[in-house]
Amino acid sequence: MKTYTTIAGDTWDIIAYKVYGDDKDFERIMDANLSHIDTLLFSAGVKLNIPTEDESNTTDTEEVDSDAALWRESMNE
Repeated sequence: MKTYTTIAGDTWDIIAYKVYGDDKDFERIMDANLSHIDTLLFSAGVKLNIPTEDESNTTDTEEVDSDAALWRESMNE
C-alpha cells in the first residue's frame, strides 16, 4: 500500500486523479481511509492510504452514471 499526503484543497476525486489517472476511482481511496470518510475538502498534511491494483477490495462492478463526484454538486450551492 502506498501513501499520499494531501495538499490544501484536495478532494477525494482530485486525489484519485492524481494517483490513478481517473477521478472515478475515488471510492477505492475512501474505502482504505474510513477515518476520513466525512472529509470533503482536505487540509494540507493528511496522510492517506492508497491501495494498489493488487490490494483493491472492490469487486463491485456497478457503473457510476456521473463523471463527477457526488459531493461536487453540494459544494457549488
